[in-house]
Amino acid sequence: MKIGTKPRSQFLQESYVLKRELLFFVINGLVSVTIAYGVYLQLMAVGLLVELASGLAYFAGMIYGFFANKCLTFRDERKNSTTAKIARYVLLHIGTLLLNVQVNSFLLGVLRGLSLDFFIAFISAIGISTIINYIGMKYWIFTKVGISNETSNKGDLE
Repeated sequence: MKIGTKPRSQFLQESYVLKRELLFFVINGLVSVTIAYGVYLQLMAVGLLVELASGLAYFAGMIYGFFANKCLTFRDERKNSTTAKIARYVLLHIGTLLLNVQVNSFLLGVLRGLSLDFFIAFISAIGISTIINYIGMKYWIFTKVGISNETSNKGDLE
């Protein structure tokens, strides 16, 4: 049986891989935030400036996020071009951080005066930047050379 132009088995495989990737992406994001928050609290406890503590905590979360998404989410086992991947990862995060700030600022202007304006703007900005991060990691950073991510994990259903 075909679904669209793909055989049913391929469609199911790709659907399973996408669901697994999204689950691991969200879990890794939550762990990354937890690590960053723990580092932040520890650095604040020893008297570091809040800006420096926040920046170092964000960096700690990014380090975890890179390796967790590389190994667990996208199962990128290749050892080559790690430096290029890290550079892309940093660029992606800088870009999505800037996008996040702009979306948040824009929505605060549009929603000004509503009872949930800060919440809606914050959640919307985080949601958009999270989606862009996932797409960027999947198709720009942790791509498989010569094969797509969807078909690279055949062992998942077998």
